[in-house]
Amino acid sequence: MFKRKKMITFLLTAVLFVIEIIIIKYFYTPKNLSTFKSPFWILHEISVLTFIGICHFLLKEDIGYYDIFLIFFPLIGVSLLFLDLLLLKWTVSQSLVEEILYEELKKKDTSSESFLKSDFDVMNSYDLLMSDNTEKKKKFLFSYQPEDISMKTEILQRALLDENIDVIHYAATELNKIDTKIQEEINIAENSREKDTYKIYKLYKKYTASGLLFGPILEFYQKKMFELLNELKLNSKDFEIEQLSLYRQMNMKKEYEVLLKKYIEKYSDTLIISEYLKFLYKENRLKEMISEYKRYSELHTDIEAPYFLAEI
Repeated sequence: MFKRKKMITFLLTAVLFVIEIIIIKYFYTPKNLSTFKSPFWILHEISVLTFIGICHFLLKEDIGYYDIFLIFFPLIGVSLLFLDLLLLKWTVSQSLVEEILYEELKKKDTSSESFLKSDFDVMNSYDLLMSDNTEKKKKFLFSYQPEDISMKTEILQRALLDENIDVIHYAATELNKIDTKIQEEINIAENSREKDTYKIYKLYKKYTASGLLFGPILEFYQKKMFELLNELKLNSKDFEIEQLSLYRQMNMKKEYEVLLKKYIEKYSDTLIISEYLKFLYKENRLKEMISEYKRYSELHTDIEAPYFLAEI
């Protein structure tokens, strides 16, 4: 009988440990830690009180005078957080992740200006393509080298609609060069003896964002990116950022919105809050967007307001 009680107590302890892991994974955020009314603390207290109640009242097992400390201090949860931070040191460094994966976030402008320098660059390019000077157009198509490859692709694809056959030929040649170069880089990376998954993922990301791919071919590379993403040793925050990027690329609106809300709840990232507001605006859910903007702006003063709200 004594051994049976000890075995049941051990099993209950193991179950409590699993429950604590689940609570940490799905309900813990730095914000929740600061309020005892949060789901994190409430669920922790319920699980611990249930454990103590079963041990004391059903099994008649005295687990010590430290029961009260189990209620107020989730030692297991805190230990798991420290373990997570320790394991994170063994993954790829954050600076390398940013260099390889998130180049587009480095210089993101959060000012109230409606147009960026790159926007004017494209506008001037369109003006040049409207010119009657064929030589000027051809020279421009060869010399135009923006940082964002998708901008060059957009201009070259527009040049394919030109009336002059030479301009069309030059544009097609340049597009073919860009496509061939990226494909060669991908082939070299995939056939290398020491495969660098991060480099391959970066090249896929470059290819899918280039504007060169359409339809089934684009979907093929996007699905490959999902497969590679699961192989990358990223922390949960970086993993979710990449998921958001892929959902946005693939126009997976439902998944994109769900993950946006989840990410905001966990990290209170003002840039992602702005992305969420822009998403609601594009979906023409204006009342919901205004309500969400008011709610978030009370907590974060540096949230970028949608441009038409600035006028209001």
